[in-house]
Amino acid sequence: NALKAQPMHLEKAQKYNLQISTTIERIAKIISGLKTFSRDGTKDPFEEIKVVDLINSVINLCSQKFAKNQIALTVDDFSSDLTFMGQSVQLSQVLINLLNNAFDAVQGAPSALVRIGVQSDEKQIEISVTDSGPGIPEDVASKIMQPFFTTKEIGKGTGLGLSISSGIVKNHGGDLILDRNSPRTKFVVRLPAMSKKHKKVA
Repeated sequence: NALKAQPMHLEKAQKYNLQISTTIERIAKIISGLKTFSRDGTKDPFEEIKVVDLINSVINLCSQKFAKNQIALTVDDFSSDLTFMGQSVQLSQVLINLLNNAFDAVQGAPSALVRIGVQSDEKQIEISVTDSGPGIPEDVASKIMQPFFTTKEIGKGTGLGLSISSGIVKNHGGDLILDRNSPRTKFVVRLPAMSKKHKKVA
């Protein structure tokens, strides 16, 4: 009987080993992301950044938090070749801030959804974060980028997140805007696209 049971034990051990390996890999990615995003990247040189790498690094850090709270975090399809010049740590912090704000807006709501979208043309790249929350009233929308303005409870927000994020994007020659034409809350990071003459030839 013991010999007959052995293949089952081996199968279980292999299953657990796979689960452990997957968990360790996920934890390693999170720790790597935290090390990167928590440091000061203001003095980093501008370098060629792939949009897909930027978004993947942010998703690796945030996805578990969204999944545990039953919030769907999706990314629309886009070209993996899109690149721009910038500081990856700084722009990762911008996207994390936008995702955290979206998370707060939809947390606890039924069918909660946060979507990352990417659009581009020859001149610019747009990375958007859209949420299915209740929306932003017009009087709040007009002040939302101002330093120290916040709609969060005391102790939960400084009002500096969007202001600092906007400054980072402007330092990259772009803009951070609230798309008031969108039926859902949608923040858009606009960045200059990398011209073909500046792209590295493989």
